[in-house]
Amino acid sequence: MKKNKMRKLQLRTTNTGLKGISKHKATGKFEVRVSIRNNSKSNSYYVGLAVTTEEAVRMRTNFITNLY
Repeated sequence: MKKNKMRKLQLRTTNTGLKGISKHKATGKFEVRVSIRNNSKSNSYYVGLAVTTEEAVRMRTNFITNLY
């Protein structure tokens, strides 16, 4: 009898709970990053630092819409 192997999902969570936005330890600001996967390769972009989470979400959204 073969055991069914369950594939474990690794969910990355940030310390803010927002996708691509995490608290920068050195400055206390919010760091914004975007990762994009195209077929077999992945690109990661550093967008910048924001003072508030609202500003960080706005920066991330603007970056993604201007990327395409």
